[in-house]
Amino acid sequence: MVLLQKRSQDGIGRSNIMEAEGILKDLIDDKVNNVDAELHFLQEEHEKDLLEHDRTAQKKRRPRKWEAQSPDQIGKQQ
Repeated sequence: MVLLQKRSQDGIGRSNIMEAEGILKDLIDDKVNNVDAELHFLQEEHEKDLLEHDRTAQKKRRPRKWEAQSPDQIGKQQ
C-alpha cells in the first residue's frame, strides 16, 4: 500500500514539474518575443533619428543666399 502511494505521488510530482516547465517555457518565449519587438522598434527609431540628423547636418552645411559667398561659389551657382 505504501509503495502504491509513493508511485502515485511520484506521478503527480512529475506531472506538476512538466506543467511548471511548460508554463516557464511559455513565459520565457513571451519575454523573448517582447524583447525582440522592443529591439525592432528601437532600431527603427534609431534609423529615423539618423536620417533626421543627416538632414539637419546637410541644411547646416549649405551656404545661405544672404551670406557672403566667394566669387568661385557665385560662378558655380549661375
